[in-house]
Amino acid sequence: LDNDGSGELTRKEFIDGIMELKEASQPRMAGYHEPTYSSQEDMQADIYNQERNKREMQHAELVRLEKSGAGRILRVITAWTKERGLTVRLLIEALDTNRDGEVSRKEMIEGIKRFMEPSTRIKAAKKRKAMKEAAKVKEDRERMLAAHRLSVQMRHATACG
Repeated sequence: LDNDGSGELTRKEFIDGIMELKEASQPRMAGYHEPTYSSQEDMQADIYNQERNKREMQHAELVRLEKSGAGRILRVITAWTKERGLTVRLLIEALDTNRDGEVSRKEMIEGIKRFMEPSTRIKAAKKRKAMKEAAKVKEDRERMLAAHRLSVQMRHATACG
């Protein structure tokens, strides 16, 4: 993606690289023409087959990413950006911490580390859960102590007659 070899990734280089990857994945056919169909059913069957092939290719790509170890990172980045409502442009801006318009190797690594950290919302949810559990433990302890006091009082009353 780093076209000029500077070790920095500009927004334009990132977007151009993604577009090149997209274009490279689409086969070019010489003399290609739109297919004609003899019936509506033939057209529907062809559309169905194209969609099935697309799903199979997407599945194969996901399997390849999982095997390479990149799948988890991509899922975390996707969740992180979705949770924050970021687009690719905003993602690059989020990674570009020094605001020079380029994402350096260091900024990319630090950004990926940030992606791996739980969000504030997740941290807050975990804290609320821990507080609820602590309150329940305290409540249970108070109930047990009250039951113990009651049993002591009953034993005392029985012993005293």
